[in-house]
Amino acid sequence: MTSKFFRINTPQIVHHTIEREIIIIDFETGSYFSLTGTGATVWECLAQVASLDDIVDALMAQYAGDRAEIRRDAEQFLNELEREALIVPSATLPVKPSSSAVTIAAPKALLSFQPPTLAKYTDMQDLLLLDPIHGVDEQGWPVAKT
Repeated sequence: MTSKFFRINTPQIVHHTIEREIIIIDFETGSYFSLTGTGATVWECLAQVASLDDIVDALMAQYAGDRAEIRRDAEQFLNELEREALIVPSATLPVKPSSSAVTIAAPKALLSFQPPTLAKYTDMQDLLLLDPIHGVDEQGWPVAKT
């Protein structure tokens, strides 16, 4: 997985950052996700197209921990993001295919590393799967598909 580059699976996936929490919406499944801490750092790397090596370098620049452990946790997290179809392999490489391609502001002091976690929510699937453009009828829109 080292030389494999990943990107966010747009346009199916959209994301927005609110005070270091990243909210991700999957418009194909109606699920939404939340990332904070190390998960947010990984996602910021992926927004720029990144490899596992790029992500590990970015995490090591911000968090104190064993490189092998951070790499293992980052790889497991990438696998989870890929299983959820939030990221896909990228055919396009970053401008500079090295860790310098990922630019994340480093904190003044290293933070303690915690494995990244993906919080998944499905409680709004019906609302998120409504099609407001094509689901129009005489009563107005959106109208849920039956």
